[in-house]
Amino acid sequence: MSIENASSAVCVMLAPPLQLFQHRLSLDGSNGCQMTDSAQSPSASLEGLWKQVVGAFHLMQPLETILLQALPAVLFMRLASTGTDLRSLATLFLAVIAIYGAVGALNDYCDYSLDKLAKPRKPLVRGLVTPKFALWQALVLAITGMLLSVRLNLLTACFSALILLLGVWYDVQAKRSLLSWVPYAIGIPTLPLWGFAAAGRFERMLLLAYPLGALLSVALNMSNTLPDREHDAAFGLRALTHRLKQKQAILLAWGLFAVSILGFGASAPLVGNDWKILGPGLAVGTLLLLFMMADYATFRSRKSLQRNWITGGFLALSVGLAWVASLPKR
Repeated sequence: MSIENASSAVCVMLAPPLQLFQHRLSLDGSNGCQMTDSAQSPSASLEGLWKQVVGAFHLMQPLETILLQALPAVLFMRLASTGTDLRSLATLFLAVIAIYGAVGALNDYCDYSLDKLAKPRKPLVRGLVTPKFALWQALVLAITGMLLSVRLNLLTACFSALILLLGVWYDVQAKRSLLSWVPYAIGIPTLPLWGFAAAGRFERMLLLAYPLGALLSVALNMSNTLPDREHDAAFGLRALTHRLKQKQAILLAWGLFAVSILGFGASAPLVGNDWKILGPGLAVGTLLLLFMMADYATFRSRKSLQRNWITGGFLALSVGLAWVASLPKR
């Protein structure tokens, strides 16, 4: 199953149940969403349905969810057991999409007031769906993700519940405080354990991902926050990035990425990593970090900061996969 097909399947799967919770709504330019009892033509109904499908898709933040969460989890599952069947891989892939998609939908619901001022392309701001729709989508996706996780095994469901709780805490409270990095520092290193659990394995050595990946996780949190730093700070958010000047925050994020790469390399003799596997992964991570620096040094724009966030995600993916793949075989 390709990534595109899996993503489309999730969106199509979600549209019917979400319709049960939605009244027919029409957008009024002055006061937002209002109820309407007027009859709609079939073409208007199809157009409204399509808008909701598109809105539901974007609420899941598909790029980050698929490339930086679902795909790594599946790759970790494959590393845990090369004989894993396609059905199990697809089940985990969809479960991770559902869990992180729920977090993404709830994030847009919680940030709606802020997004109206700073992010006109958000699905709620564009009027593709309503805040009520986003809240129901988060609930339906959370339940779907947990059910899919239970189909794999109980340990996978436990990790899914952990990620879901961290995501809800981040959306509702932590994002606006100095603790915004904590869900990242726990959630990101959980990905390899999640993938191994889906394959029916628990490796205690993977717990080292938490201390080794802590700085990497903080750097990702800062990179995610930097593109919207000014607007978020004006709205009262007080995470680490907002408390620093922009130049300081950018340099700190880059420094944390660099120190993290060095930390994975320095700990290799103690952990017993196979340097033939870990070395190329760290080299790719270093090249991606240099690209991030060159990109911002050249363009110094919000878009370059957005590219830094996505590139930082791939940096974490390359380092994390190489580290797990290079661990001593058991």
